[in-house]
Amino acid sequence: MTVVICQQDNFLQTILEPYLNKNNIKIEYRQGHHSEVARAVNNKEADFVITHTKVKKLQKMESKGFLNKGQELFANPMAFLGPKDDPANISGLQNPVQAVKQIMESDHCFIINGNKRLAEIQNELINQTGITDSCIIQSDKQNDAILTDAFENNAYTLWGFHPFAKRGNDNLLPIVIPDEVLLSNMTGWVVKGTRQEQKANELLNYLTSDKAKKLITEFRLNRYKHIQTWWIPH
Repeated sequence: MTVVICQQDNFLQTILEPYLNKNNIKIEYRQGHHSEVARAVNNKEADFVITHTKVKKLQKMESKGFLNKGQELFANPMAFLGPKDDPANISGLQNPVQAVKQIMESDHCFIINGNKRLAEIQNELINQTGITDSCIIQSDKQNDAILTDAFENNAYTLWGFHPFAKRGNDNLLPIVIPDEVLLSNMTGWVVKGTRQEQKANELLNYLTSDKAKKLITEFRLNRYKHIQTWWIPH
């Protein structure tokens, strides 16, 4: 069986290992961008795919009958990234609006990510604070460039925890706040018409089981063992 996922950090192998060993199933894991996941579906090169829920290409493929109805499986978090001493004291907070409020009330700037979706989330959080006079930097930069800006300005920003963790960046402190607005849900789809469709359906059932959910929430990255890495969508 071939499983294609848009990102994983060896996460999926860890979650599936008990199930695969018990049922003597072999899986080929492939990782790629959303467009590569869609291509694998088109070419019948995958039996099961996982990508972000809001990817329109996969939603269209489901509506056109290429995929069985998807199920949300888990969510990966965005993280506030800021100075290592956390001068705004947001670590441990449970409310992202309160976190942004404390950043804005501190002597440190909040840099708006150049990514459109992240910028929308940041601006909405800013609006909810009710504060209009503070240091907000509207940036057109993304990825590594936004990390450099945050470090050089001794400022905070927002980005995905997983891509940040992959960078091995020691200059900024990642702070994950478990709020739905900062979680990006991921959906699993069984590809229709493949020889492994039945096994793929059984795999989907396992991933939605209580046993798998426990493994999902317990998974940690070696570099950040104190941070929950994956969440179960509500």
